[in-house]
Amino acid sequence: MLYTKAPLIYSRAGIILRCISSLLSVTAFITFQVKIEKHAYATTDIAITYLLFAAAVFLEFYAFLCLVLSDWTMIWLIGKGGNALTSAIYSQLRKLTGSKRWSRSISQYNLKSSSFESEPYRCLKFLGIDEMMRQMHVNRKYLNEELQGLIFEHLRGKAWKI
Repeated sequence: MLYTKAPLIYSRAGIILRCISSLLSVTAFITFQVKIEKHAYATTDIAITYLLFAAAVFLEFYAFLCLVLSDWTMIWLIGKGGNALTSAIYSQLRKLTGSKRWSRSISQYNLKSSSFESEPYRCLKFLGIDEMMRQMHVNRKYLNEELQGLIFEHLRGKAWKI
């Protein structure tokens, strides 16, 4: 919760803002469709505008699906008195979307190869490409059961101390 936007997104204000954003996107599209005289503009401009409206509506719909199918929604449902039926329906929805909870892999940073690399140019930092170059030294490795158990026990011990 500390490093995420979850407290804002899952609050009453966050849900209201999400609804307002969606309604404004749809309202702008309808206004463009009805009120704007399209013959005064180039066909290319109109096509780009429709493409941007379609992308905005698609992104709003995708954000809504991510919100509804998130783990936070499941936690909220259980906290509001959800029963086993609610959990079963929710887990079936997650299976239909094909979202995995964990890929059974872990990121591994190659310190040796990154330390021999020279400092990126200042213009790359300005464009944000330096972060992409840093990610080139990260590999995904399969996490076997033994290492998974070791990490879990270590975290359980830390939690017990706290």
